[in-house]
Amino acid sequence: MRTSAPLLAALMLFGCCLRPGTALADEAASPPQCHDLAARYFARDHGAGIERNDYVDPDTRKTLYDETRSTFRDYYRAPRKQCFVVISIENTTRLDAARNRAVWVIAIELNANRSAGLFHQTNDSADICFVGDRDCRSRAEWDSLLQPYLHD
Repeated sequence: MRTSAPLLAALMLFGCCLRPGTALADEAASPPQCHDLAARYFARDHGAGIERNDYVDPDTRKTLYDETRSTFRDYYRAPRKQCFVVISIENTTRLDAARNRAVWVIAIELNANRSAGLFHQTNDSADICFVGDRDCRSRAEWDSLLQPYLHD
């Protein structure tokens, strides 16, 4: 289910992973440090987590409502001293009765500066779904494949 153009767009959307030259191996040596690192990573690209970009057409006076909500959770694997951040983004757009919803979820291993998995769904259809080298077809399957990365 990997698609190169959407995948490339997703990685650009998430700024994945970190800026070149960023060394994190020692920055996330404990759960509190992992949380701080994940929070900084999230804040850099997603700020407070809510972004509105409504647009009013000057001719028709119709409003396109656009809202993006982002959240994150950090996970620390003590035996391996690994720090992961899972960022969830939900974008909703509405115009009159039409409504579209897109969901992005990306798991990033901050120590290694790499993506561990990506999930994308538009309305009710998943079009990108993988964790590591395994493809998936649903959010439930993605969650299941991701668990071994996040917990010992």
